[in-house]
Amino acid sequence: MSLQPPQTRPDGTEAVAPPAGPLADGHAVLTDRAALEHLLSLAGEEAARLLRQLAADLDRVDADLRQSLSGGDMAALRAASHVLISLSGTVGAAGLCDAARALNRAAHHGDWPDIRQVLPPVLADLSCLRDTVTARAAMQG
Repeated sequence: MSLQPPQTRPDGTEAVAPPAGPLADGHAVLTDRAALEHLLSLAGEEAARLLRQLAADLDRVDADLRQSLSGGDMAALRAASHVLISLSGTVGAAGLCDAARALNRAAHHGDWPDIRQVLPPVLADLSCLRDTVTARAAMQG
């Protein structure tokens, strides 16, 4: 996924461009599967527990993003998008990581129109990633 270049509004402020198309389709959200595999190899016998924790962390981020949007809490939105940048980047979900960065930028600028534009595909890919991690945890045992 690539983001479009930033746009400048008439008042001179920068608008965050939305993702150029869907972020992911099913398990394609993991664009670098080697990153997750490496993480799991480091975890060894604790791989299943790590995956369950990752799924729980992704659930929490999803809830925090939704709650911050409905409550208009910009600080919470910045914090949740920052956590999502870390989680998605660590497991190799590069497109989601890029989109979470765009969301975080919009939150830092207090730009609700951009947030409302970027957030739906972020939530969709977050759901795909969570489903992928949950399925993998079930396979690990």
